[in-house]
Amino acid sequence: MTDDDSGQSLLGGKTGNKTESYASKIIKIWATLAVLVTLLLLSLLLMLAIYQKENTIGEIIDQIIPLLEVPVDQDVAESGDGHLQTGPISIDCDRTCTMGDTRTCVFQWKVGYYYSMLTGLNRPCGNCPFNQSDCLRSGCVTLNGISRPVATVNREVPGPKIIVCQGDTIVVNVTNRLEDMTGITFHWHGVRQIRTPAMDGPSMITQCPIPFATTFTYSFQATESGTFFWHSHIGSNRVDGLAGPLIVRSIEDPHQNLYDVDDSSHILFLQDWMNITQSTNFLKYLFDIGENKPDFLLINGQGKGPPFYQGFDEPFFTPRYVLYVERFRRYRLRLINNGFTACPLQVTIDSHELLLIAADGRPIQATSCDGIFMTSGERFDVVIHANQTIGNYWVRLLGLEYECSTCKEFAILRYKGAPETFPLLPESPTAMPKLVANVPDNPPVEFPNTFKFTDLRSLDRFDANVNSMNTHYLPLGFYQPSTNDSALRLDLPQINHITFTFPPVPLLSQHNEVDQSSYCDDRVVSTWTHCLTSQCTCTQTLSAQLNETVEIFLYNQVDDISCHPMHFHGYSVRIVGMGKIKSEHMPPSEVRERDQDGEFPRLETNYAPMKDTFCVSFQSYVILQFVADNPGWWFVHCHLDFHSLMGMAMVIVVGTDDDIKDLIPEHFPRCHNFQP
Repeated sequence: MTDDDSGQSLLGGKTGNKTESYASKIIKIWATLAVLVTLLLLSLLLMLAIYQKENTIGEIIDQIIPLLEVPVDQDVAESGDGHLQTGPISIDCDRTCTMGDTRTCVFQWKVGYYYSMLTGLNRPCGNCPFNQSDCLRSGCVTLNGISRPVATVNREVPGPKIIVCQGDTIVVNVTNRLEDMTGITFHWHGVRQIRTPAMDGPSMITQCPIPFATTFTYSFQATESGTFFWHSHIGSNRVDGLAGPLIVRSIEDPHQNLYDVDDSSHILFLQDWMNITQSTNFLKYLFDIGENKPDFLLINGQGKGPPFYQGFDEPFFTPRYVLYVERFRRYRLRLINNGFTACPLQVTIDSHELLLIAADGRPIQATSCDGIFMTSGERFDVVIHANQTIGNYWVRLLGLEYECSTCKEFAILRYKGAPETFPLLPESPTAMPKLVANVPDNPPVEFPNTFKFTDLRSLDRFDANVNSMNTHYLPLGFYQPSTNDSALRLDLPQINHITFTFPPVPLLSQHNEVDQSSYCDDRVVSTWTHCLTSQCTCTQTLSAQLNETVEIFLYNQVDDISCHPMHFHGYSVRIVGMGKIKSEHMPPSEVRERDQDGEFPRLETNYAPMKDTFCVSFQSYVILQFVADNPGWWFVHCHLDFHSLMGMAMVIVVGTDDDIKDLIPEHFPRCHNFQP
């Protein structure tokens, strides 16, 4: 895959003609001198490497690349849609947001493989965990203390935080240095990508993979505030380390009077973890010789794993994350679940109530609870009041599904003035919280008191045009149709009884190059009765006219796992109905009839809560609505990576080619099918 212009980097856009300024001339002169000096340094380094035999050519190039960086004109930066953005350039946009202060925030990422727990003399982790401060060194990835390969951005797990203000332009220069020459893409989970659909990131939906040794620039505006995160969107290597927080702070937060502190140290990035890489785990799962079960849980990339011994002394462990607070202050915590297995998580903090103020980046009416039920891809913002006795308290993360019920991890909430010790309460048993939020209709465990997501209310009004609304009825779950490959596992994750087929080229920019017979429409597919017994595969799409109101009725009648967390790219949807559905294997036509008879009610409010990722639990349904005002080809899929890769996905096409063509940057990278 190359750009149409020979010698160009894989950039998200192309700079237009502009008058050359005096500053630009100075930059060109500087760049010429930098190249000459760099060539000299490269020659010296190569000779030194040959002499010492310590560096590979790739490592030498990585040392040279920073020397080639040219200063950017402080008044001009380029966006992914090919238009110029004005404003100062900044590499650190984590600040208090004020009206009129918008910036272009530039991030340099190098994607490469790395290893956790690199201990020893002159190694990143030094004498960790025997010297706990060594575990916190820059470049030391501890995880749960078990050494294993990881995929990283800038050798960090989780990856670098992106923290900006609403209205800023985010520019991320991604250089692929994955040593096995794997392609890579990145998705900005929850960011709607308004007018920048080419920056969304899912491989072969909106872009080609970024090849080894090339650079691609993602550039988009942070149009909406909220708690988001970024992760790779090719294969399943996001769960090997390629993920991190993305926070867009609001200039005028409707809940700003409810908290005193909102900073980067109070982000909790949660995920399950395995002691083997996901390429191995996925193949074991695909060929039915293994299950997708986590070994550990992590909080901000840290956890307590197996013990380490030094002689006959007491055991040492890798450190847990510490959350610092000051008594009587109120803190906004941003919870992000980067999970990948069918293991929903419960989050609680000993002796502290949680005040929910946002879900998936969208503000809601403040609601109190004691715990939160979270599935993969979900985010919740909560406020805690540090009004307890000065001391240490457990932040508890507990796996809830039967396959991960023994998994748990802890962080420490430490008050200023408290001793640097563990909390007084034991790690287990974990007390059941009194009131748990966001619990689905058929949870994997019983809770004393709960409320569903539909019990919450948005702060933003939504007026659906119900008179012209089109409703699509889509069953989903695990099914067992016959296949032509007896080596694969029997259970197939599907939507509408279809296994989604990824195309050979990106749909957003090259869908006309795809064999039209490989596409299928969701409403046509719903009439195919043979798909219940024989596997049906196609690139399934759901089409919507620009600005029409769309309603989707998702239902899961299979008793397979606790839930499928469904993620919508390009949209934050209104959840207007949730409930149980008892009968098995009802075709969409029967569900439609029962719906028309009033069996599945909608919320009678204009303030239904909004989400981009939500759980569809077994034998239950979720009804969602949105206005199709964001043209593009938008991926919809289960956020359990293995389910998505095996076909539990589809694409929502909003608008026509004429609506979309001007949103694709000029000279956007293309790739091709090499079939003769």
